[in-house]
Amino acid sequence: MDRHVARRAAALTTVLALGVSGAGCGAGSAAPEAQAESDASPSPSEPKPSNLPLPAQDGRVQGPLGDVVLVPPGFLPRDDDDPTDLGGDTGSFTLPRYVRNFYGGDKRVLKDFRMSRMRRGFHVYAENRAEDRWIHVYLFETRDNGGATMLRSMMFGDDDAESYTVRTVEDAVGQIRHGKSDNGPYTSMEIAYAVGNVYVRVIGARRGGKPDTRLVEKLARLQKKSLQASFSPTA
Repeated sequence: MDRHVARRAAALTTVLALGVSGAGCGAGSAAPEAQAESDASPSPSEPKPSNLPLPAQDGRVQGPLGDVVLVPPGFLPRDDDDPTDLGGDTGSFTLPRYVRNFYGGDKRVLKDFRMSRMRRGFHVYAENRAEDRWIHVYLFETRDNGGATMLRSMMFGDDDAESYTVRTVEDAVGQIRHGKSDNGPYTSMEIAYAVGNVYVRVIGARRGGKPDTRLVEKLARLQKKSLQASFSPTA
């Protein structure tokens, strides 16, 4: 890992203790960036679920979003140094950049998403190469909790995904996807929720075998606690 990646990894100072057992298949090979981006990319769909309640907490993260994002032990943040890539790039992003990457820059989508009044975003992409696993965490901070809930309604849900019931994160939704690549089959699991002014997407993927449900649920739960602890009241 070069100095640039090392500095970025050091900025992600909050590390959670995840006691997750089990190993992935195909040790020693890194997940292709294109596949990682595919796993992280939602498909435009009708807002679902509908009639979502507003989060009870209305607050704003104190300091940089990168200071509160969590990375599991054994996973190293990666940065491909491509400012246009949100699949393999760790760092801050804007809403136009997100729409450009995942929706082809569709102006109608951007106009709809701007209704959330998003202020800033942060993405971390991290790999466990030895176990052929990788994770994504996306944080979208909006001006109020209604905006965070709006983004969850508009962004979550892929037509080719299986619904997953999240058991340990209140008011969260989940889905599992299966895919194939040149390196073999893989699964990805996503948990999404709104907490305070932040819409959160936590994605875990592994090559071969079953999805990392325990890993993703624990990461999503502790990420929510990390955000809640960082909130300061909005004016």
